[in-house]
Amino acid sequence: MSLDATGTFEYDGDKTGIVSDGDTISLKGGQTVTIKDVPVGTEYGFVEQPSTHYLTSSQDATGTVGFSGSKVLFTNTHKVADLTLSKTVTGKGAETDTDFNFIVNLGEAGSFAYEGDKTGAIADGGTISLKGGQTVTIKDIPVGTSYSIIEEPSAHYISASQDATGTVGLSGSSVHFTNTRKLANLTLSKTVKGANADKTKSFKFVVSLDATGTFEYNGDKTGIVSDGGTVSLKSGQSIIIKDVPVGVAYSVVEEKTQGYKSEAKNGQGTVAESGNDIQFINTKVASAQKSPSKSSDAEGSSSPRTGDSLALIIALLSLLGCGVIATTSYAFIRLSKNER
Repeated sequence: MSLDATGTFEYDGDKTGIVSDGDTISLKGGQTVTIKDVPVGTEYGFVEQPSTHYLTSSQDATGTVGFSGSKVLFTNTHKVADLTLSKTVTGKGAETDTDFNFIVNLGEAGSFAYEGDKTGAIADGGTISLKGGQTVTIKDIPVGTSYSIIEEPSAHYISASQDATGTVGLSGSSVHFTNTRKLANLTLSKTVKGANADKTKSFKFVVSLDATGTFEYNGDKTGIVSDGGTVSLKSGQSIIIKDVPVGVAYSVVEEKTQGYKSEAKNGQGTVAESGNDIQFINTKVASAQKSPSKSSDAEGSSSPRTGDSLALIIALLSLLGCGVIATTSYAFIRLSKNER
């Protein structure tokens, strides 16, 4: 308040006190004070200090005190507006039924209703979930309120936003998020090397993907594969598994093949934005050579041959037989003599 007059002046009404040039008076809505005994012709001026979320208008805020006095009126209008949040999902294979979560931070206490594709109420720090193509409008937020909206990370999507932080304007504010589904390719190739390697032989691979659905592949072979599926390749062949979501964990394992040693490059990992190159190299393993057996006729051999053993047994049996016959004959001769 400014008064082109010296001294102090009493005021009364809803508040009482004294005021002089440059002092302040505080009033609530509906309150009035009257500054008493100001000299007629004194110039005055009143300026209201800014108030958050209010629009101020005044009548006769500056002038000269008249004979019948002067009146000054200030009107503050609480201004509210809406905050609109919308979501778009783009890219090949974008999931229109997936919910994306948003944290809403508001620099104003209280709860605010929202409507649109979803309805409810939200306060500072609360969350709202939207699918691609959905929109909600948070109603009646005081103008000038600060806000920030943060989208929680979503696997396989890149998020971009417009006006995600700011203050609520007189005509309201809008925040838009766009999520782009990011896809890349997995290239799988096979090489067989080594002496006597069979370049026409097929080798089987088990493909594991931390993603639902099926994925087409093309190249030297065409088809579809899903998590846990198999693909067979020969030496020099390769395939490209198409449009796998970026960030998906994968592993490719070759089934063991007798006679070959397998080496993998990038056999497991996560799908990169630039794609992944997976290589398997099989090397033919040379067969082990059998040692020649020692001849049973070798000089100095102490082990008898099978034929020799058999002959020895027969000879022993023959000798035993002769002994039995000889003994029997002797006994018979003695017996004959005795009988005589």
